[in-house]
Amino acid sequence: AITVLESRDHIFTENKSDVIYSYINALRNVLNTYLEISDLYEQQDEWINYEDCISGLEVRCHRTELVKKLINTIQSFLYDGGVSFITRGMDNWYNVLNADEAKYAPPIGMKMEERSLAYEAAEQGEAEFAIHFNNNPKRLSPRELNSEGATLAIPLMMKDRRQGVVLVYDKNPLIFKESTKHKLINLVRIAGLQMLSNNPKLDVDSSVFANQYEAYLPELWEQTINSELYRLNPNSSMQKSWFGLVTLSNLPELRTKLRMDQLDQMQKDLITSFNPSQFGYNGVLGYNSDYVYSFLIQSKDEDAVKNWSKSVKKKFNNSFELSNGIHIETGIKVGFVRLDSDYTDSYQVLKNAKSALSQALKSNKNEAV
Repeated sequence: AITVLESRDHIFTENKSDVIYSYINALRNVLNTYLEISDLYEQQDEWINYEDCISGLEVRCHRTELVKKLINTIQSFLYDGGVSFITRGMDNWYNVLNADEAKYAPPIGMKMEERSLAYEAAEQGEAEFAIHFNNNPKRLSPRELNSEGATLAIPLMMKDRRQGVVLVYDKNPLIFKESTKHKLINLVRIAGLQMLSNNPKLDVDSSVFANQYEAYLPELWEQTINSELYRLNPNSSMQKSWFGLVTLSNLPELRTKLRMDQLDQMQKDLITSFNPSQFGYNGVLGYNSDYVYSFLIQSKDEDAVKNWSKSVKKKFNNSFELSNGIHIETGIKVGFVRLDSDYTDSYQVLKNAKSALSQALKSNKNEAV
């Protein structure tokens, strides 16, 4: 503020100067008092809002839905960044879910690599924070396009077991104040406790977001599809996304030929064989039903899914050996759709993917769109 004083006298006397300085000091004191009161009100509102965030996580729902609520809640703390969730499945750790409003998010299915910030958080079981210089350290993988600003990687713990990593990143490092970091870490901790409270019998010794075959749960990939449909805006995601179903061509024959334990082993081996990452693509595999698996692949390559399915098909051109030494003769069938604005939710996407797979099973083609 600027205060202008006018006087008929050309020269201010010492007495007048004292009055002026007293006025300025009084004005400064009033301003400081106002700022202190305003700051107290802001802090009060800040903690009221934070209490609302905590209340939003104290709900009874499936753990995958709670993860979605968690990352969308944390997203509200950011200005120019995003939140992603990495968890175990497919014999490794992958990015499986991005917040609805996330910017600069890593692709779904990007594999967590060693020496990344997410890896350190999962390895140590403690939150890791870093400011990025020259794109280092990497948030998740050396293949990620940009690592700017700062990142906070927070492990999701359940009874001292690492079940996931919440990756929080923003181009402005200044938003990661110590108080903010503590708030975010506490939100993740509360979410983990709420998941255990909702399901006390949860087996935390294995991945709680994947089944016994290492395929991600249907509840998880449904959340992922809904999130990616929301993020189809070209300003938030330039990746193209495909969802589909993959299965074997002669299931009835194999079911009569193999024992139950051999069929279980076959399902585990199929998840490994279908994994998009071993063919250079970002993607995840989920469980749809016995011997039928869902997949979500993201790439800028228009032919990503077709090339992936051709690569998988080559593995089954000849006799395929399972990890227990048994050989099977089979082929694969694939049905898929591309995510676009015509779809409103995961139900519609799954319905069309099932129709595409049904066409592939009825025809001589190995895949159908």
